[in-house]
Amino acid sequence: MPKCTGISALILRYASRSKEEKLNIVKKLGYKNLNKGLRRLDNFIQAGQCPESLREKLPTVLGLEPSAIQQAYELTLTQQGEEKENARRNREEHERKTFRPHIWVKHELKNPPLGSICIVAFIGIEHWKVITLPDDIAGLEWSEQFNTVREEIREHQSQEDVDRSMFGKVTGYLYRKTYDDSFLLSSDGTLLEIYSPKVRKPEVYLKVGNKKIQEGI
Repeated sequence: MPKCTGISALILRYASRSKEEKLNIVKKLGYKNLNKGLRRLDNFIQAGQCPESLREKLPTVLGLEPSAIQQAYELTLTQQGEEKENARRNREEHERKTFRPHIWVKHELKNPPLGSICIVAFIGIEHWKVITLPDDIAGLEWSEQFNTVREEIREHQSQEDVDRSMFGKVTGYLYRKTYDDSFLLSSDGTLLEIYSPKVRKPEVYLKVGNKKIQEGI
């Protein structure tokens, strides 16, 4: 069953899960290609989203007042917002629990080119974006931390293909001392500023149908 109990549940009241009832709705919606119409209807039920032109036909098709459709759709949007926020909180909680100090490599590209996404997903984003550090580095004197970080940056910069990664050229480095405390350094290891915004790691994954089969970090 769909997660949403707004517009999805409303449609399912009239379509249950039988193909015959769904076909009847698809025909009333005006689809000539019934298989395509069924796919669209199923996607609508699963996602709770559809083109406005289709949503405008639902009151007539289902024999309901437009206000009932609008109310159900607004409820769906509220529920989707709550689900998204819960997912964000769960992800942050997981990241906090599993956090280890590291250097996050900043590149000119936020995400890899479309043709490279499969490679990045299989190998893992950390191959290009993360430089590991000793777990106890945050407990060292700042001078020792800074020297260790600068040495790792120099080592990274010495790599022949440093500016030919899936994310383009390196533009800087973030020393992530804790989940909340980061320090921005230039490509030559110069400390630029304390960098407070959280690192938003790109979500890279392979998808078959509606199922994610491989995720990056």
